[in-house]
Amino acid sequence: MSVFERCITEKLLMSSPSGKIVQVGSGSHCVFELPNFTPDIAERLWVRLVLGLTERKLVNGILDMPIAQQRDHAIIWVKDFKILCRATGANQGLGFLEKLRPSLPSAMTLAIGGPTGVGKTTLILCLLASSVGKRVRRYVAYTTRPPRSNETNGVDYHFVEPADMQSYRSNPRFTGFVEARGYWYWTEPSNFFKVRWSAPKAIHVFSITQVHEFLARRDIVPDLQWIWLDASPEVLRQRLE
Repeated sequence: MSVFERCITEKLLMSSPSGKIVQVGSGSHCVFELPNFTPDIAERLWVRLVLGLTERKLVNGILDMPIAQQRDHAIIWVKDFKILCRATGANQGLGFLEKLRPSLPSAMTLAIGGPTGVGKTTLILCLLASSVGKRVRRYVAYTTRPPRSNETNGVDYHFVEPADMQSYRSNPRFTGFVEARGYWYWTEPSNFFKVRWSAPKAIHVFSITQVHEFLARRDIVPDLQWIWLDASPEVLRQRLE
């Protein structure tokens, strides 16, 4: 087993301790069995693998790691190495290993950034209302910042009490934690991962407040582009009053 394959299998076991590697094909694939396989469990495993292997600089974010799912099994590509996930004792999916790794559909992925109050949400709403609005996929971040009077939970942000933040930090579903002006911001990337691989020509939009947020997201989304908005301190102060 190569160093690359060994790193993949180690991260696989760390991502799902209840699973078991039952077969490794030299240079091509492994079979990973889970006691209670479901597509949702496979999807969560996939997200943890993308984040973990990206952090170790072994893959180029989601560009290197597509997933294809069936009711009773799934296959995850790590570059050209294939991981077949299925229920313990099952024999489904071996023929699926012959499939070639799919290509990432063409799409536009944008991070609209700027300081608090600059108008990021307004620009995104204008984009949604435009002629390309049906193609726009908006991803709502989480924050410990209290909502403003014109903001809606689940639309502008998922607002979280600061005391509850640690439960999010300890959950591998969430990533990209950055602090700005005393508040924390982070994301839950699994929905974006799914849509990015299944929606050709979509326009994916994130909202960020710090350059650090952009850099954290670009690690897992290498083709992420950004639009930075700015305004004078006086204008920002008036908007936030």
